[in-house]
Amino acid sequence: MELKEFVSESLKQIIDGVIDAQTYVGNKGASINPGHIIYINPSNIPFVDYVRCQSNNPVQIMEFDVAVTVT
Repeated sequence: MELKEFVSESLKQIIDGVIDAQTYVGNKGASINPGHIIYINPSNIPFVDYVRCQSNNPVQIMEFDVAVTVT
């Protein structure tokens, strides 16, 4: 598999995964990748204290660390 195919397929699968998860949480009062994220820093320090979306619900930032090994 060429690198461009790998990148393309990986991104497509990530998008499909996000759409599946958005569909799942749609009726549960949660949201994935909400629009209009607001960063609030009431203490004027150089990092974000709170993150909320437009509906004032708190936002949890999530990160995934994926490794690829080639032999």
